[in-house]
Amino acid sequence: MSTSDDTTDLLPVAPSVGSPLVRQPRVNLLPGRVRDVRAVRGRRRGALLLVLLAVVLVGAGYAVLVAAQQTADAELRERLDTRDALLVEQRAHADVAGILDDARLVDARLGELLVDDVAAADLVAAVRDALPDGSTLTGISLSVPGADGAGTSAPGGASAELDASGETAIGIVEISGTGRTQTEIRAFSEALGEVTGLRVPYLVSARALDDARGNAFTMRATLTEAARTERFQEDVR
Repeated sequence: MSTSDDTTDLLPVAPSVGSPLVRQPRVNLLPGRVRDVRAVRGRRRGALLLVLLAVVLVGAGYAVLVAAQQTADAELRERLDTRDALLVEQRAHADVAGILDDARLVDARLGELLVDDVAAADLVAAVRDALPDGSTLTGISLSVPGADGAGTSAPGGASAELDASGETAIGIVEISGTGRTQTEIRAFSEALGEVTGLRVPYLVSARALDDARGNAFTMRATLTEAARTERFQEDVR
């Protein structure tokens, strides 16, 4: 529908056959107030969408933080439980550890106290083997000082070196027995000098007997470090 030449055609005119489609300009005939209200509403919807998007993002971030905090708390609780279990186990084994420490201390002290431990049975057997035929062994005693070196009767003291052998004296051995002749007694004295751990044997006393045994004698010999067993020193090392 059209008016005079000075008016605008608001409706599209049907194109004639064979002519291209012509788009006519659209004119908003709504009042200005209505247009303003619609614009405000559009801006409000956009702002609301932005607020909703921000809330969603904040909520997602908060959820991630809460999940991370829960994971950290769970790991902390697990570590605390492990620590408590280890403390309980440590207390349970504290007595055993104390006993082991005491045992090591005893071993160390035992090695100090028995540094001059001597295999007495082996020494007595060696002395018996040194006896000449016809002689007898009536007694043998060992005198070995303590770890502090006090109370020794070894010539020159327990720590004195022997000039002849270079071995250190740790005590003395006193031997009593009988021999048919003085020759047997001297032979026994010489044989004692060959026994491991015995040095410088000498005759202390001798007296004649009224029977076939002949003579009673007492000898002494220096007990040296070669007679030590060192069985208690292995643990200390």
